[in-house]
Amino acid sequence: MPATFHQIMGVAAGIVSFVAFVPYTLAILKKETVPNRVTWFIWTINGWLALASYHEVGADTTIWLAISYAVFPALIF
Repeated sequence: MPATFHQIMGVAAGIVSFVAFVPYTLAILKKETVPNRVTWFIWTINGWLALASYHEVGADTTIWLAISYAVFPALIF
């Protein structure tokens, strides 16, 4: 069964979101920046709430964006 437009865009959004965290993570590892713990803690909570919301309504095709917004802020925090 061919992928629908929404499935393709959901995966693409997740990939773009995953890639967007790479430069910031590299800057942290190179000690060029220091993340603010409170800010990243708040973004972590928001990401996990969004992920739970996506999961609860059954958003299978677009859940990759919510996964990246839950996982990467938690890793940075």
